[in-house]
Amino acid sequence: MRVAAAYVPPEYLNGKLSPRSDLWAVGIIMYELLTSRRLFDGPDAFETMKRGREVPIPPPSLANPR
Repeated sequence: MRVAAAYVPPEYLNGKLSPRSDLWAVGIIMYELLTSRRLFDGPDAFETMKRGREVPIPPPSLANPR
C-alpha cells in the first residue's frame, strides 16, 4: 500500500477526482525515471500521502544533473 500511496494526487485526499489525477501519477513516474529516486517516500502510507500534499517538489536536475 505504501507504494501506491506515493502516486495519490492531493485533490483525491480532499474527495475530488479528475482527469488531472492521472497526470499527477504520470508526472511522478517521469520524475522517478529521470532521477532514479522516489519522489514521496515515507515510513507508512499516511506519511507518504502527507508528503505528497505538503512537500515542495524539487527540480529533477538537483537529483540528476544530466
